[in-house]
Amino acid sequence: MTDDDRQYVAGVLAEVVRQTAEMDDCQERLVRVSEERRDLIAELRSRQVTYRRIAEATGLHQATVKTHMARWRADSMNATTDEPCNITLTNLEPVAGARSV
Repeated sequence: MTDDDRQYVAGVLAEVVRQTAEMDDCQERLVRVSEERRDLIAELRSRQVTYRRIAEATGLHQATVKTHMARWRADSMNATTDEPCNITLTNLEPVAGARSV
């Protein structure tokens, strides 16, 4: 391997390391946003908003919304604190005709 080859390989490896770190950061953010979205869906469900209404409003499939709720319940059951898993949202208008399914 020539010096140019070694420099090229070192440069490519450095870029792979940089991109890996960027992907790790993106994954951490995705986890946080997913948790927040599950909390929001749980809040909507606690206000009797249907899975169908949530799915229609978000563009998600109903099965995805239900999966988020199942994950939220599992995460809530596994919480190690004595704090209730409760969030409060402000400036929400009630959804007329919302019902639980």
